[in-house]
Amino acid sequence: MNRSVMVADVKNVVREPVILGMYSMPIFLFIIMKSYLIWGHPIVLESFHFDITAYQPHVLMTLTALTANVLGMATGFMMLDDRDARIYELMQITPLGRVGYLINRMMMPVILSMVYVVGLFMIFNAWINLISVLTILIFVCVQVMIFGLILFFLAEDKVKGLTYAKVLNLVMLTIFADFAQHSLLIGVAKVIPTYWLLGVYQGHLNSILWGIVVHGSWFGLLSYGFIRSKAK
Repeated sequence: MNRSVMVADVKNVVREPVILGMYSMPIFLFIIMKSYLIWGHPIVLESFHFDITAYQPHVLMTLTALTANVLGMATGFMMLDDRDARIYELMQITPLGRVGYLINRMMMPVILSMVYVVGLFMIFNAWINLISVLTILIFVCVQVMIFGLILFFLAEDKVKGLTYAKVLNLVMLTIFADFAQHSLLIGVAKVIPTYWLLGVYQGHLNSILWGIVVHGSWFGLLSYGFIRSKAK
Protein backbone atom coordinates (compact mmCIF):
# COMPACT_ATOMS: atom_id res chain seq x y z
CA MET A 1 0.00 0.00 0.00
CA ASN A 2 1.31 3.46 -0.94
CA ARG A 3 2.44 5.40 2.15
CA SER A 4 0.74 8.60 0.98
CA VAL A 5 -2.54 6.72 0.57
CA MET A 6 -2.22 5.35 4.11
CA VAL A 7 -1.59 8.84 5.49
CA ALA A 8 -4.57 10.20 3.55
CA ASP A 9 -6.80 7.40 4.89
CA VAL A 10 -5.75 8.13 8.47
CA LYS A 11 -6.56 11.82 7.98
CA ASN A 12 -9.96 10.94 6.52
CA VAL A 13 -10.75 8.68 9.47
CA VAL A 14 -9.74 11.32 12.02
CA ARG A 15 -11.71 14.01 10.20
CA GLU A 16 -14.96 11.99 10.13
CA PRO A 17 -16.39 11.47 13.67
CA VAL A 18 -18.71 8.65 12.59
CA ILE A 19 -15.98 6.67 10.84
CA LEU A 20 -13.52 7.36 13.67
CA GLY A 21 -16.09 6.06 16.13
CA MET A 22 -16.59 2.91 14.08
CA TYR A 23 -12.86 2.29 13.83
CA SER A 24 -12.53 2.74 17.61
CA MET A 25 -15.64 0.78 18.62
CA PRO A 26 -13.96 -2.65 19.00
CA ILE A 27 -11.57 -1.21 21.61
CA PHE A 28 -14.44 0.02 23.78
CA LEU A 29 -16.37 -3.24 23.37
CA PHE A 30 -13.34 -5.27 24.43
CA ILE A 31 -12.87 -3.05 27.49
CA ILE A 32 -16.55 -3.27 28.43
CA MET A 33 -16.62 -7.07 28.17
CA LYS A 34 -13.36 -7.49 30.06
CA SER A 35 -14.62 -5.15 32.79
CA TYR A 36 -17.83 -7.15 33.03
CA LEU A 37 -15.90 -10.41 33.44
CA ILE A 38 -13.76 -8.90 36.21
CA TRP A 39 -16.39 -7.00 38.21
CA GLY A 40 -19.86 -7.79 36.88
CA HIS A 41 -19.67 -11.52 36.29
CA PRO A 42 -19.19 -12.54 39.96
CA ILE A 43 -22.27 -10.51 40.94
CA VAL A 44 -24.42 -11.91 38.13
CA LEU A 45 -23.23 -15.44 38.83
CA GLU A 46 -24.08 -15.17 42.52
CA SER A 47 -27.41 -13.39 42.03
CA PHE A 48 -28.81 -15.11 38.93
CA HIS A 49 -26.60 -18.23 38.61
CA PHE A 50 -25.80 -17.31 35.01
CA ASP A 51 -22.27 -18.21 33.99
CA ILE A 52 -21.34 -16.35 30.81
CA THR A 53 -17.94 -18.04 30.75
CA ALA A 54 -19.72 -21.22 29.64
CA TYR A 55 -20.40 -19.36 26.39
CA GLN A 56 -16.92 -17.88 26.03
CA PRO A 57 -16.40 -19.13 22.44
CA HIS A 58 -19.68 -17.52 21.38
CA VAL A 59 -18.86 -14.23 23.11
CA LEU A 60 -15.36 -14.08 21.64
CA MET A 61 -16.49 -14.91 18.12
CA THR A 62 -19.32 -12.38 18.38
CA LEU A 63 -16.75 -9.71 19.25
CA THR A 64 -14.59 -10.96 16.38
CA ALA A 65 -17.47 -10.81 13.92
CA LEU A 66 -18.45 -7.37 15.22
CA THR A 67 -14.91 -6.15 14.61
CA ALA A 68 -15.04 -7.30 10.99
CA ASN A 69 -18.53 -5.88 10.56
CA VAL A 70 -17.76 -2.44 11.98
CA LEU A 71 -14.49 -2.01 10.09
CA GLY A 72 -16.14 -3.24 6.91
CA MET A 73 -18.99 -0.77 7.31
CA ALA A 74 -16.54 2.07 7.95
CA THR A 75 -14.67 1.10 4.78
CA GLY A 76 -17.92 0.99 2.86
CA PHE A 77 -18.73 4.54 3.99
CA MET A 78 -15.30 5.71 2.83
CA MET A 79 -15.91 4.07 -0.54
CA LEU A 80 -19.25 5.87 -0.79
CA ASP A 81 -17.43 9.15 -0.10
CA ASP A 82 -14.96 8.28 -2.85
CA ARG A 83 -17.81 7.63 -5.23
CA ASP A 84 -19.50 10.92 -4.37
CA ALA A 85 -16.20 12.75 -4.88
CA ARG A 86 -15.71 10.88 -8.18
CA ILE A 87 -12.39 9.50 -6.94
CA TYR A 88 -13.75 6.07 -7.75
CA GLU A 89 -14.28 7.09 -11.38
CA LEU A 90 -10.87 8.76 -11.68
CA MET A 91 -9.12 5.64 -10.41
CA GLN A 92 -10.47 3.70 -13.38
CA ILE A 93 -8.27 5.62 -15.80
CA THR A 94 -5.10 5.39 -13.71
CA PRO A 95 -2.57 2.55 -13.97
CA LEU A 96 -3.85 1.21 -10.65
CA GLY A 97 -7.40 0.78 -11.95
CA ARG A 98 -10.20 -0.61 -9.82
CA VAL A 99 -8.10 -3.48 -8.52
CA GLY A 100 -5.47 -1.05 -7.23
CA TYR A 101 -8.14 1.16 -5.72
CA LEU A 102 -9.72 -1.80 -3.94
CA ILE A 103 -6.36 -2.95 -2.55
CA ASN A 104 -5.48 0.55 -1.31
CA ARG A 105 -8.89 1.15 0.21
CA MET A 106 -9.06 -2.22 1.98
CA MET A 107 -5.48 -2.47 3.24
CA MET A 108 -5.77 -0.27 6.33
CA PRO A 109 -8.99 -1.82 7.77
CA VAL A 110 -7.71 -5.32 6.99
CA ILE A 111 -4.47 -4.72 8.89
CA LEU A 112 -6.37 -3.06 11.74
CA SER A 113 -8.79 -5.99 11.95
CA MET A 114 -5.87 -8.39 12.45
CA VAL A 115 -4.43 -6.18 15.18
CA TYR A 116 -7.81 -6.03 16.92
CA VAL A 117 -8.39 -9.80 16.79
CA VAL A 118 -4.89 -10.58 18.09
CA GLY A 119 -5.53 -8.01 20.83
CA LEU A 120 -8.85 -9.70 21.63
CA PHE A 121 -7.16 -13.07 22.06
CA MET A 122 -4.50 -11.51 24.27
CA ILE A 123 -6.95 -9.57 26.47
CA PHE A 124 -9.14 -12.63 27.10
CA ASN A 125 -6.26 -15.12 27.10
CA ALA A 126 -8.16 -17.12 24.51
CA TRP A 127 -5.32 -18.59 22.49
CA ILE A 128 -6.09 -21.79 20.62
CA ASN A 129 -4.12 -23.85 18.09
CA LEU A 130 -2.14 -21.90 15.51
CA ILE A 131 -4.10 -23.15 12.48
CA SER A 132 -7.42 -22.01 13.96
CA VAL A 133 -5.99 -18.61 14.93
CA LEU A 134 -4.56 -18.01 11.45
CA THR A 135 -7.80 -19.16 9.82
CA ILE A 136 -9.85 -16.77 11.97
CA LEU A 137 -7.50 -13.91 11.08
CA ILE A 138 -7.87 -14.67 7.38
CA PHE A 139 -11.65 -15.01 7.64
CA VAL A 140 -11.92 -11.69 9.50
CA CYS A 141 -9.84 -9.92 6.86
CA VAL A 142 -12.05 -11.31 4.11
CA GLN A 143 -15.21 -10.37 6.05
CA VAL A 144 -14.02 -6.78 6.32
CA MET A 145 -13.80 -6.64 2.53
CA ILE A 146 -17.11 -8.45 2.07
CA PHE A 147 -19.03 -6.08 4.35
CA GLY A 148 -17.41 -3.04 2.76
CA LEU A 149 -18.30 -4.16 -0.75
CA ILE A 150 -21.86 -5.12 0.21
CA LEU A 151 -22.48 -1.67 1.67
CA PHE A 152 -20.92 -0.04 -1.39
CA PHE A 153 -23.22 -1.96 -3.72
CA LEU A 154 -26.42 -1.55 -1.67
CA ALA A 155 -26.25 2.08 -0.56
CA GLU A 156 -26.61 5.10 -2.79
CA ASP A 157 -25.34 7.44 -0.07
CA LYS A 158 -24.18 7.41 3.56
CA VAL A 159 -27.68 8.04 4.93
CA LYS A 160 -29.01 4.88 3.34
CA GLY A 161 -25.73 3.23 4.23
CA LEU A 162 -26.48 3.68 7.94
CA THR A 163 -29.77 1.84 7.48
CA TYR A 164 -28.14 -1.04 5.65
CA ALA A 165 -25.36 -1.16 8.24
CA LYS A 166 -27.91 -1.73 11.00
CA VAL A 167 -29.43 -4.61 9.05
CA LEU A 168 -26.05 -6.15 8.30
CA ASN A 169 -25.28 -6.19 12.03
CA LEU A 170 -27.80 -9.02 12.29
CA VAL A 171 -25.35 -11.41 10.64
CA MET A 172 -23.64 -11.78 14.02
CA LEU A 173 -26.67 -13.76 15.19
CA THR A 174 -25.51 -16.60 12.93
CA ILE A 175 -22.91 -17.46 15.57
CA PHE A 176 -25.81 -18.55 17.80
CA ALA A 177 -27.73 -20.30 15.01
CA ASP A 178 -27.01 -23.81 16.32
CA PHE A 179 -28.92 -22.98 19.51
CA ALA A 180 -32.10 -22.77 17.42
CA GLN A 181 -31.82 -26.46 16.52
CA HIS A 182 -33.77 -25.70 13.36
CA SER A 183 -32.36 -27.15 10.15
CA LEU A 184 -33.66 -24.34 7.91
CA LEU A 185 -32.24 -21.55 10.09
CA ILE A 186 -28.92 -23.33 10.40
CA GLY A 187 -28.86 -23.92 6.65
CA VAL A 188 -29.39 -20.20 5.98
CA ALA A 189 -26.76 -19.29 8.57
CA LYS A 190 -24.20 -21.51 6.87
CA VAL A 191 -24.37 -19.34 3.76
CA ILE A 192 -23.21 -16.34 5.81
CA PRO A 193 -19.44 -16.09 6.47
CA THR A 194 -19.69 -15.16 10.16
CA TYR A 195 -21.34 -18.50 10.98
CA TRP A 196 -18.08 -20.39 10.46
CA LEU A 197 -16.02 -18.44 12.99
CA LEU A 198 -17.30 -20.43 15.97
CA GLY A 199 -16.57 -23.81 14.40
CA VAL A 200 -13.05 -22.70 13.49
CA TYR A 201 -12.45 -21.46 17.03
CA GLN A 202 -13.58 -24.84 18.35
CA GLY A 203 -11.08 -26.55 16.07
CA HIS A 204 -13.46 -28.22 13.61
CA LEU A 205 -11.67 -28.99 10.34
CA ASN A 206 -15.01 -29.13 8.53
CA SER A 207 -15.69 -25.50 9.52
CA ILE A 208 -12.31 -24.43 8.17
CA LEU A 209 -12.91 -26.11 4.81
CA TRP A 210 -16.49 -24.95 4.36
CA GLY A 211 -15.58 -21.52 5.69
CA ILE A 212 -12.96 -21.18 2.97
CA VAL A 213 -15.59 -22.07 0.35
CA VAL A 214 -18.17 -19.60 1.71
CA HIS A 215 -15.73 -16.74 2.22
CA GLY A 216 -14.10 -17.33 -1.14
CA SER A 217 -17.46 -17.41 -2.92
CA TRP A 218 -18.70 -14.18 -1.36
CA PHE A 219 -15.48 -12.29 -1.91
CA GLY A 220 -15.00 -13.65 -5.41
CA LEU A 221 -18.46 -12.62 -6.54
CA LEU A 222 -18.37 -9.19 -4.88
CA SER A 223 -14.87 -8.28 -6.05
CA TYR A 224 -15.63 -9.46 -9.58
CA GLY A 225 -18.82 -7.39 -9.55
CA PHE A 226 -16.89 -4.36 -8.30
CA ILE A 227 -14.18 -4.66 -10.94
CA ARG A 228 -16.64 -5.25 -13.79
CA SER A 229 -19.47 -2.93 -12.77
CA LYS A 230 -20.11 0.41 -14.38
CA ALA A 231 -19.43 3.48 -12.28
CA LYS A 232 -22.56 5.13 -10.87
